[in-house]
Amino acid sequence: MSVEDRILAAALELLEEHGVARLTMEATAERAGVAKTTLYRRHRNAADLATAAIAHADSDVDAAAEHPDDLRAALLAFLRTFAAEREKVGLDVLGAMLSEPDGELLALHRERVVRPHRDRLAALVVAAQDRGEVRRDVDPLLAIELLVGSFFARHVAGRQMDPDAWAAAAVDLLWRGLEPGT
Repeated sequence: MSVEDRILAAALELLEEHGVARLTMEATAERAGVAKTTLYRRHRNAADLATAAIAHADSDVDAAAEHPDDLRAALLAFLRTFAAEREKVGLDVLGAMLSEPDGELLALHRERVVRPHRDRLAALVVAAQDRGEVRRDVDPLLAIELLVGSFFARHVAGRQMDPDAWAAAAVDLLWRGLEPGT
């Protein structure tokens, strides 16, 4: 495992254990077994480190890319993996980011995590529109936001549901609105 992989794994563990507010450069360096100078050469502060760790963990969320010609399967793969990663890191991390909407943490999260996934999924929606599988008047970003938003709404409401069943139900419901002729 490379030094950077050890650092990001340590940061992710600390995020899972203590949340973003208590993530420190010192604790990360100690957990990763590296000098603080090594850590600071790679990450300028805790916000930079936290978002890099989440983005690194989210590399698996690109499961949608395995289904370039099947939008429904791509959305389902994305949503299942997205939910699993959010459950792993914890929703308090996102809550901390949202509590400071103009802060560096949220801006970096949008840049490193949200935008890459959103752009890849939007491109898949547009490709499905070009193939005639999705209505032309569908806003690709809104479709993605509806799916992702349903994850957070389920948690806020305290609604317990099997993650796979929920993901399939959410995609099925959205799919009805995407199909041509609806």
